[in-house]
Amino acid sequence: MSLNLVLSGPIPSGQTSTSQKPQSQLASFLAVSTERPRTDWTLETEPHAQSPEVAPPPGEGFGHMSLSLPHEAKEDKIVSENLYSTCLKPQDCSKRTAKECGKVQGSGGNRLATSCKAGLVTILVTMLLLPWALLALLAGGGAGIPPHDDAARVARYVVHQCDWGALATLSAREPLRGRPFANVFSLSDGPPGPRGSGVPYLYLTALEVSVQDLQVDANASLTVSLAQTPYCKKKGYDPQNPLCAHIIFSGTVDKVNDTEAVFAKLALFSRHPEMASWPRDHNWFFAKFNITNIWVLDYFGGLKTVTPQEYYNVTP
Repeated sequence: MSLNLVLSGPIPSGQTSTSQKPQSQLASFLAVSTERPRTDWTLETEPHAQSPEVAPPPGEGFGHMSLSLPHEAKEDKIVSENLYSTCLKPQDCSKRTAKECGKVQGSGGNRLATSCKAGLVTILVTMLLLPWALLALLAGGGAGIPPHDDAARVARYVVHQCDWGALATLSAREPLRGRPFANVFSLSDGPPGPRGSGVPYLYLTALEVSVQDLQVDANASLTVSLAQTPYCKKKGYDPQNPLCAHIIFSGTVDKVNDTEAVFAKLALFSRHPEMASWPRDHNWFFAKFNITNIWVLDYFGGLKTVTPQEYYNVTP
């Protein structure tokens, strides 16, 4: 009984006979990879018109080889599957396999060794990014924005999707004393997931100019917009377009107690991991925006008002 294997690899043009010398290079590679020479392999080749000196990606511009081998060769590492696929498997990208791939001096062997390394890098990067992609999906990106006639849910959705907002205070500094002063702050209403708490949490220091304003007058307004997410760009909405939903809050900014700080830290650090490394001597503290009024602009016809009770009681 024999197994048939199709391998992709460069074949010098014009060399089609299985008895010609250049084919022994592949046989050598297979022998090295299985750690014993095989004399009972039969190679049938079909050349490609492209020059072998060009190194196209696998599957383009390569010839094809058909390999017949005895049934007992099934257990050999390199002959049970497509040669490139085998090299791309993480369990086969061991020191032994990498070394063996490197033993082949021809362009085919070099490409196989490179494919093995590139494949391992791709797998590792995918493993690192997959959890974050899943979290982004859970965060509500797949569910979409609620209907525009459900303003409270829209407000909760927008706040949870946004990572930052524009905080406007009344300046306590000259020459702007008593005048509006807007600044950008990172925020979070909870870790990535299907829904958040609705409370905009902030990580602040008294060294920040807006915080100095708040120490004089804690009143402020906060604006968050889907313009910072992919939603408006995919829809082709300008940030000022009402369909690019944004929410305006008014209220006060207050430091949270130690109990609430535990959740505030989780909410902020999970979405802004850089915060954990900010200078300790800045005396950072966790704060929240205490909401007293809410305006929603997500459709034509003007602002819609939502009470804090409606906002917090709705199921996002």
